[in-house]
Amino acid sequence: MAAHDGRNPHFGREFIHGVAAYDRIVAVTQTTTVVERYDGSTRLRRRGNSLIFDDGRCSDVDALVVVENVAKVFNPNPRKFSEVSKP
Repeated sequence: MAAHDGRNPHFGREFIHGVAAYDRIVAVTQTTTVVERYDGSTRLRRRGNSLIFDDGRCSDVDALVVVENVAKVFNPNPRKFSEVSKP
């Protein structure tokens, strides 16, 4: 079992389900910038993720293409809401 660092381990799922209540939101993205140290040097690394609400809230095919392209900037394989909304 991993050490608990004080953060809510269910934050992502709770956030996604909270946002899902707003039918005008069709995707969410997240970025984090961290400092990495290796062999005496440091660098900044950006990590990102994204999720697309594929529950029919957007029927505009052209808009969905744009949404997917933006989501892929943060994650080349964005997750779908239908994948994470299962209990």
